[in-house]
Parts: sequence; C-alpha cells; structure tokens
Amino acid sequence: MNRTTTKRKRTWAGPGTGTRLDNSQKAALCILAREAFGVVHGREPFSAAELAEWRHEETHKACGKDSLRTVSQRDYLAIRGHFRGLAGDAGRAVDDHIAHSTQGHRIALAKLRAELSAKSLPEAYADSIARTQFGCRAAECSERQTWNLVFTIRNRKARPAARPAPEYDERDIPF
Repeated sequence: MNRTTTKRKRTWAGPGTGTRLDNSQKAALCILAREAFGVVHGREPFSAAELAEWRHEETHKACGKDSLRTVSQRDYLAIRGHFRGLAGDAGRAVDDHIAHSTQGHRIALAKLRAELSAKSLPEAYADSIARTQFGCRAAECSERQTWNLVFTIRNRKARPAARPAPEYDERDIPF
C-alpha cells in the first residue's frame, strides 16, 4: 500500500486568531445556551436536537459560524456575550462584548510588553518611538500602530557592547 502524504498549507490569519475552543469552553457555552433558551422561550427544550439547532442559529448570529467545533478563541467572548445577553445577564454580556472588541489591541499590548522585557528595555522606550512615529504614547496607539511598535522594537538591533580599550605593551610603542 503506497500512501502519499501532503502537507497542509498553513495560512496566517493575523495575530491573535487563536486556536479552537477546548472542551470546558464548549461546555460553558452549552450551559449558557440552555439557560438562554429557557429565558427566551419560557420553557425547557423538547429535545436535545431542538436545543442544538437553536444554539447553532444563535452562534451564527453572534460570530457568523454555525458550530462550536469551528469557532476559534477569537470568537469565544462574542458568543458568550450573546448568550449572556439572551439569558438576561446584560451587565456581564456588555463586559464580554467590550472585551471582544478590544481583544486584538490587548494582545498587541501584551506582545509589546514581552518584546520590551526580552530586550530589557523600559516602556518609556516604546513611548518615545510612538511619540516620534504616531504623536502619542504607546498605550494610546491603535491596534495597528501597536503592532508596528512591536515589530519596530523586534527588528532593532541591540547596541553593540562597548569595546574594551586595547592594551599596549612597551614593545608595541615605536618611539
């Protein structure tokens, strides 16, 4: 039996896209969906299939994907906020939606801090670059500007270490 394997081409979808949800996250969303179903319809679902169909529809409304198997970490907060809102927990739903909308910027800021600490640089260094390039502090930059700072700092070469002064022997001095 001759099997040929083909490598899947990996495509980069951007920073912070994340991986698939783990089982505990899926379970938490299913529990929220069941609670939300009870609030929206005023009754328990007749069957697991009815609940699953309704959950698929609501998941699609929240993030554009039908199944929790195809959802990534980037979509988790949007779905959780959607189900919390349907279940009547408006305050926590708004928190989830705000966290979802700022998720990319928060990831970029975390990467910026990691780059600064890897090169043993203070945050003032990133602030000075941001003021020069964008006219604001690093914390005030947009997501795209923050990623530009990350790559600027990552690509800057470290300053060369000071070379020690050469030592001369009396025999090396010509006069």
